[in-house]
Amino acid sequence: MNKLLTLSLVTLSTFYLQAQAVIEERIEIETKETSDETISSFGDAGFVFSNEKIERKERTLNFDIYSKDLEITESFHKVIDKKYSYERQFTDEKCIYQIHFNSKGNYEFFTLNVEKQKLDQFSGILPDNMSIKEMKVMNGICYLRGISKKQDYILKLDLDTHKIKSIPLRVKNVKSKRLHVNNMQMLEDANEIVVSIDVNVTRTERHTYLVVIDEEGDTDQFKIYTATDDKEKLMDYSFSKIGEDAYSISGTYSKKSTVTSEGLFFGIIDNGKVESINFYNFLELDDFLSYLPEKKQDKIEKKQSRKKKRGKELSLNYNIAAHDVIKKEDGSFIFIGEAYYATYRTVTTYVNGQPQTRQEFDGYQYTHAVVAKFDIEGKLVWDNCFRMYPGYKPYYVKLFLEVNTEDPDNFSMMFTSGTRIVSKSIDLKEGDITREVESERIELKESEKVKYSRTDLSYWFEDNFLLYGIQRIKDKDAPIGNRNRTIFFISKVNYEI
Repeated sequence: MNKLLTLSLVTLSTFYLQAQAVIEERIEIETKETSDETISSFGDAGFVFSNEKIERKERTLNFDIYSKDLEITESFHKVIDKKYSYERQFTDEKCIYQIHFNSKGNYEFFTLNVEKQKLDQFSGILPDNMSIKEMKVMNGICYLRGISKKQDYILKLDLDTHKIKSIPLRVKNVKSKRLHVNNMQMLEDANEIVVSIDVNVTRTERHTYLVVIDEEGDTDQFKIYTATDDKEKLMDYSFSKIGEDAYSISGTYSKKSTVTSEGLFFGIIDNGKVESINFYNFLELDDFLSYLPEKKQDKIEKKQSRKKKRGKELSLNYNIAAHDVIKKEDGSFIFIGEAYYATYRTVTTYVNGQPQTRQEFDGYQYTHAVVAKFDIEGKLVWDNCFRMYPGYKPYYVKLFLEVNTEDPDNFSMMFTSGTRIVSKSIDLKEGDITREVESERIELKESEKVKYSRTDLSYWFEDNFLLYGIQRIKDKDAPIGNRNRTIFFISKVNYEI
């Protein structure tokens, strides 16, 4: 264990309250930078460190359960065939669920109950050699979204009986090859699964459908939106149930791009029909460009002004990773999104002595976050944008912000910025940042030189957080042969405000 490190915090706001973050414990696990370790936290029941090792024809799954004191309380190791190379995972408040399957549809299913410290396993065969794309678990039922013979399905797998029910995702009078399934979402309060489907009717017209699946596996289907060349196209979005037959829909839209977004939207669906939907260009939001240098902001604002004089609208294209919408008791909704863009690096190779270059994907760079409040009619009440710059670029779209909404008047967010911890609180009535705190850099032993290659922060329990990631360490005082090493570190951080 490393000695206790105390982080003094710097005041960034007049609404600042004295706070302190303390790294109470730290453990290190020898690893490789290319390995795929994961951390799953389960409140005061502890957390799970999991990874897998592949040797010859075997794949070994490892699960280590740690206590609040960062001590291992139970370990499980399961060996499956190496050909079970496809995996999907889902985690809820008590369990980790994993399904591993091969190209023939054979699968192994694992349920790790952390509180009971028990690992259950069963096997089976997926119908029609199905390929699984997405996985959710609710009330003892595992819902798997998959594709077989170009047809999309939802599989309803009972975790007690192991029986499977296939639910085809179809739109009447539309061929399956013209369907595009966007996502599958759980609405736990309503015990429903909702799936959104796009249908490309023509090159210039696209219909969006909402499919609702109840606990019996019965489906209901609504056409909720039509996009044309001169109309906004819905991009990434999510649903919330706000009444017996009413849902909200919110997310991002675009008029031109099929990849990036131009703004936010919020709408209300009642009895299968969209009652209202409102669109907001990113440039209508307060401080959306605040993360940019002033010269860049001025250039965009001047361009926007020139467009406006000509009766046109300037659009900026962004990718937004959206959180699930938060429904408040007063009927309002909170939207939280994290802006990012893809980065690329130039790779040079030599063929017959001649250099050849190519562009390779180098991860997603996150830049800032957007928080917005909408009223019950879907109209924007306020918005707030702030800079966020994580310590690494993930190769998949993820959410960095940890959000706490227990306070009815404020909600707080935490995230890492390099090797610092940032905390912000926003007033839910006016949308103002009421507190902003940033820690100093975390320093290690003098003999060690560390380059952070990945750092994550997640809420754990009470006033405690888990700070973890991969580090490459060079220790000049270590014996020869051990001076360079790669470790996965896990730290317990106590953060009191």
